[in-house]
Amino acid sequence: MIDENTLENERDNLTNQWFANVKNNIINKEILLLICLDKKLKLEEKLQGFFPQSNLLYINNISKFNQQELENSKGKNIILVSFSDINLHWFNLFLDDQYSILFSKIYNENNLINLVSMTTILQIRNSQIDHLIYFQKQDIDFILNNIYILEDMIQYLLSDNSNNTRVFSKISIKSALFRGRDYMDMERIYTDTKYYKSSFMLTSRLAIFIYKLCLLDANASDKEIGEYFKGIYGKSKVLNNKKFNIVNTRGYATKEKKYQSEFEIRQQIAYSLQQAGVSNDTIFNATGITL
Repeated sequence: MIDENTLENERDNLTNQWFANVKNNIINKEILLLICLDKKLKLEEKLQGFFPQSNLLYINNISKFNQQELENSKGKNIILVSFSDINLHWFNLFLDDQYSILFSKIYNENNLINLVSMTTILQIRNSQIDHLIYFQKQDIDFILNNIYILEDMIQYLLSDNSNNTRVFSKISIKSALFRGRDYMDMERIYTDTKYYKSSFMLTSRLAIFIYKLCLLDANASDKEIGEYFKGIYGKSKVLNNKKFNIVNTRGYATKEKKYQSEFEIRQQIAYSLQQAGVSNDTIFNATGITL
């Protein structure tokens, strides 16, 4: 399980580096999405005060931001601001592989000041939590081979059970990921995930959930997604399993996969860093692994 303080620190460091690039007239490759939890904060006014003469494009109504404006904004540092949870359907603007969105939370004015003004300390990136820091297309086969990534995304981005504020709105989760079905909820997805881990059987509803979440394509049709998985695993079949409450559910028999746990992946990274001559203290800070 990922420590939420580690996650927040990683987000803060990357956001600080993003702002440092703006100060140095460097165009960031990522779009910055600020989720502001202080609705009284005059965020645009504060940012203009920090960056009075910069190539900064501030968008405070992302629901009306369109493809043409996105094309016209090339060569600028783009900040998108939301004072509420994000609508999953909005990400259809960014279906092009070139876009990556770094998102960060602003709790209050002091938090914003710290993010903009603190001195960036160069450190080894913990890329193992990028899926919780960036909105970008994920490789579906990679997710199915590393299912803990999906579990992380559910816990930290979609669930109300985390201490962290949920990122996506309940309405868009219901309409896009659950397709408005009354029987669908996060507990059902968790159970289907456990079923997949134990048997390599992928229910069609979990397949749809993964496809939309990983490709940021909330508007993809069931037929389109079905054709995608059919092309990989063949025709779907009826699945039944009492233990996981799977009853006459369509799904796919996937190839058996050798999972790597999050710990195994971090361990591999630690050994690679050690071979590259990185100190053990730095390796521990980056991976949590003691060598």
